[in-house]
Amino acid sequence: MSWDTVTFDVDDRGVATITVDRPAQLNALTAETLEAIEDALDEAGDRDARVLVIAGAGDEAFVAGADISHMVDLSTPEAQAYAELGHRVADAIETFPAPTIAAIDGYAFGGGCELALACDLRVAAESAVLGR
Repeated sequence: MSWDTVTFDVDDRGVATITVDRPAQLNALTAETLEAIEDALDEAGDRDARVLVIAGAGDEAFVAGADISHMVDLSTPEAQAYAELGHRVADAIETFPAPTIAAIDGYAFGGGCELALACDLRVAAESAVLGR
């Protein structure tokens, strides 16, 4: 599967990796990115991943939270749907049938911190900065 804002891989040992790939935007979350994460979670489940790692591209951020430039023009119903999508993705991570690991390098703010907290384990680099 291919998405513009997320990469997905499963190695020969069953380790699935979902990487939010928007380093120029500090891997901030748009609806498109959340939908891609949701699809990748489904794909990891379909491929019977033995463990799931969630990471952010680059070395400045895991996920710096919601993409404010994406949110600025949302109507109230669109903003509600965006928030619900974020909750649905976090719930899918929390209930994933294999252990989940957040590989935190750099910023994990807001929704990014929530993604990390949804994982079973969090491994943080010395450069990690977490905040809600």
